[in-house]
Amino acid sequence: MLRRLRAATTAAGLAAVLIAGMSGCGAPTEPDTAPAGTDIRTGRDPAEPFTIAATDLGIHSFTTKPEVPTGSIRLNCYPGWSAVNPVKGEYDWAEFDRIVAQAEEWGFTDILFVFCATPDWAGTPVAQPDVAVFGPGSAQPPADMNDYAAFVRAVVERYQGRIDGYEVWNEPSSEQFFTGTPQQMGEMTQILDDTVEQVDPAAYVLSAGFQTHLPDVYDEFIPQYFEDLKSRNWPVDGVSAHFYPVMEGTPATRAQQMEQVLHDMERFGAPSDIALWDTEVNFNVNAPGGAPAGRISGSQAAAWTAQAYLDGWRLGVRRTYWYLWSADYYGFPGIQMRPGDAATQALTVLGSWVIGTEFVGCAGNAEAQTCTFRKSDGTDFRISWSNAREGTTVPVPAGSQVCPVDGSPCRSQSGDVTLGSLPVRIG
Repeated sequence: MLRRLRAATTAAGLAAVLIAGMSGCGAPTEPDTAPAGTDIRTGRDPAEPFTIAATDLGIHSFTTKPEVPTGSIRLNCYPGWSAVNPVKGEYDWAEFDRIVAQAEEWGFTDILFVFCATPDWAGTPVAQPDVAVFGPGSAQPPADMNDYAAFVRAVVERYQGRIDGYEVWNEPSSEQFFTGTPQQMGEMTQILDDTVEQVDPAAYVLSAGFQTHLPDVYDEFIPQYFEDLKSRNWPVDGVSAHFYPVMEGTPATRAQQMEQVLHDMERFGAPSDIALWDTEVNFNVNAPGGAPAGRISGSQAAAWTAQAYLDGWRLGVRRTYWYLWSADYYGFPGIQMRPGDAATQALTVLGSWVIGTEFVGCAGNAEAQTCTFRKSDGTDFRISWSNAREGTTVPVPAGSQVCPVDGSPCRSQSGDVTLGSLPVRIG
């Protein structure tokens, strides 16, 4: 089922606009241009080089155009099935059309849509108290899978060639979004894949995007879901997971969650060419307080934002979607990404460094990590960081430029460079 080749552009024009407003020798330069096509099913081998595209820096936004060099947007549960198809056989496409056109107008070259929110008429009543996010009944599994299949087909037919990828459902192990079984979700996955194969084979299919931060919830649902996908010969192009560290977790916590899912994909026989994507990430989510700057701000916000994407690449998770860009303070994420915020600056700088370069690989240990990237002219540069409590150093050649990812000025240095949690470009 290796069938999908997606166009990948760099959003260089967007990056250039942002870069123009930056000053100092720490200001990034416009990235190299990515190749015309990028195979969605890139596999999970972190030692396998690939060229980083703007689509590998994904993001969410529902209200305003993100001012960062990202090429992929995830339309998470919006609009939901219940809003578009409130009566069986009847569709209201107005908001769906608007949100897709908006993503296109914002310049995204890859649009990922996530199915969600069962309408009342299509659901199976459940006994437990209803805590569904999108209203009573919206977390119910379809009583008749033909109804889900009809809606999926209507969406894929309408947006063929405009929506680039589809995700089966959002957070199926959470009663806020789904109260069905792993086997029902497996059947829904098969339905989506069959439909896309028939209607828009250029599009890609992701598994339901599941939570990883609650071990008990994960263990009760995901292994069974993987077992069902295995029985169906893994009818997906990629596995979608949400690697939020629990509460006050760190990038190291998130890395452990990624390693767990990678292990389980191997355990349940996922073909090596099926990618793993992080389709939602932030830190210190759902905690009280934090306005106006967020619960994590300044250099730590910059450091952890950049590390989120870098850790993915070093572990074999190619695409990461930050949750979320917002023009205003939003209480859910611990790190805010808005105009002028540290996270915004860090993602802008990181994108300008890596888009269009070849990811060569990473080396390191519990104290420090160094990832190597190769530019189109064949020269390499490194990005290094350390989350160790004590200062860790790395040697650099004489006259090397050391540039922090927060956009502060570069410095010329020889000998050892002391690393901190803020990644720096060396070379």
